[in-house]
Amino acid sequence: MKKINFILLSIFFLSLAFLGTDAYANEIEWTSIEAPAQNAWRAVTYGEGKFVAVSSNGTNRIMISEDGKNWELAPFTWGGSQWFTGIAYGNGAFVLGNAWSGNVFYRSTDGGETWTGVPGVPLGSFSGIQIGDLAFVDDVFVAVDYSRSYSGKGAYKQIYISTDGLNWVAKGEEASKYWSGIAYGDGKIVVVGSKNQAATDGKHIAVSEDKGQTWQYFTAPVAGGGSWTSVAYGNGKFVAISEDDGAAQDIIVSSDGKNWTAYSSPDTKAMWEDIAFGNGYFVMVSYDYDNNLSEPGKAVAISKDGINWETVDTDPQHGYISVAYADNKFVAVAFESDDNNRILLGEFPPQKGSSSNIFGTRFCTAGVTTFCRPQNGFVNNNPLISIYTELLGLYQQLLSAMQGQEN
Repeated sequence: MKKINFILLSIFFLSLAFLGTDAYANEIEWTSIEAPAQNAWRAVTYGEGKFVAVSSNGTNRIMISEDGKNWELAPFTWGGSQWFTGIAYGNGAFVLGNAWSGNVFYRSTDGGETWTGVPGVPLGSFSGIQIGDLAFVDDVFVAVDYSRSYSGKGAYKQIYISTDGLNWVAKGEEASKYWSGIAYGDGKIVVVGSKNQAATDGKHIAVSEDKGQTWQYFTAPVAGGGSWTSVAYGNGKFVAISEDDGAAQDIIVSSDGKNWTAYSSPDTKAMWEDIAFGNGYFVMVSYDYDNNLSEPGKAVAISKDGINWETVDTDPQHGYISVAYADNKFVAVAFESDDNNRILLGEFPPQKGSSSNIFGTRFCTAGVTTFCRPQNGFVNNNPLISIYTELLGLYQQLLSAMQGQEN
């Protein structure tokens, strides 16, 4: 019996050594998918059980999917030269943000099939507001303006708040900055942006702790304040990314949204455009797929802590400008590409997010029950703990079986 016990223990620990720390480095499975139209897809979100993406050109500018794989164009047609830059879902409505001619906001209450311009908001184009990002966070829609320097009208309040997507109020300081990213976490709405010729104070981070009613402004720890395109919250921290290709430090991380530390991405030549968090991972995407990337085809990077990143091999013909997470998957859309495969789907394998495990059976044996993997992910969001738990459960079951045969 002692010999059998020694053999089983040896197998157990050798299995752990074999798995190592990189056991889940490639856990997200990526697939390039053809879009139903070769439009300039600009933003994607999730609501009412479906992904909805919007483009900046074409006749049918909305595509919809329930699974991230199969997409259809919404029948609604657009007759103007709108330049949609953001989409969000909340309180029963999808809302679009516009940066060109027409209404600043458009709204849909039938799942993205038809859209109506929101009246009473200043026109888009260079004579008015240009939406840089749009999100539904902390029970409110938040939209930010990114082109005040073009309007020639000086400083304006550039953050807009609405509970229903119909009635909007301008908030924040009067400024002239490029605001382009919104996230919510730890009771705070965090907005990031970048400098322009009319804004030299370097304060390109705004934080609200009262649903967008009042704002505080902060400086990123990089020269000039940086050019921050997007921000996400997960694992207890905010992570913002930069499209400033060639910058030595193009990622900043904060636990409170106010005090930030700068880091370098795995490719500082990339123009990182958007970031999302889901299922324990940050995913960021780069737009510049063919010119500046150090390694063509690696326009996606993943991280668990926002500091240590790995690039992902994707189709070298594509760069992505927006990414969203929902329903155990990431969906990214491309603004342009060399073919029509302008959707990237990142899915977690069945063992994460389900009750199955690497052995096909869920082990919750005596002595390790408190470490049994929950049905919606790893124990304590740590894949190695879950692997250890499953191996330990297998070891205990084998040992019990051998003891039963001996008795």
